[in-house]
Formats: sequence, C-alpha cells, structure tokens
Amino acid sequence: MGKSTHFISISEDGIVNIWDTRLVDKEALKATPDYIWKPAPRLDLFKQDGSGELGLSRILLQKD
Repeated sequence: MGKSTHFISISEDGIVNIWDTRLVDKEALKATPDYIWKPAPRLDLFKQDGSGELGLSRILLQKD
C-alpha cells in the first residue's frame, strides 16, 4: 500500500471535503502571506430537487 496524501472530512450539513496533505514549499508560502489551506474538491450531499439531504457511508478512491 502506498503513501496517502489526502483525507476526507464529512460535516453534519452534508459537505464532503477532500484535503491534500502534501508538503507545501515554504518559499511559496512566504510569497503569499494570506495563504489559506483549502480542500481540493468540495461536494454537497443534497438531492437535486432540494427535498432533503443524502448520507455518505463509503467512498472509494482509485489511482487508475
């Protein structure tokens, strides 16, 4: 099994965030002092018609 560089968080309001934990270049951080760590993709778990929330029980991430 390889090294994992992402983790997933799920909030009570139905938002799924996928975070990238790879190292950031310190020089790049100095160039942008207002750097904010943001999730890579963000998913909202709501039904298309707006009639309710969906739950998430499992997610599968594959390399290829």
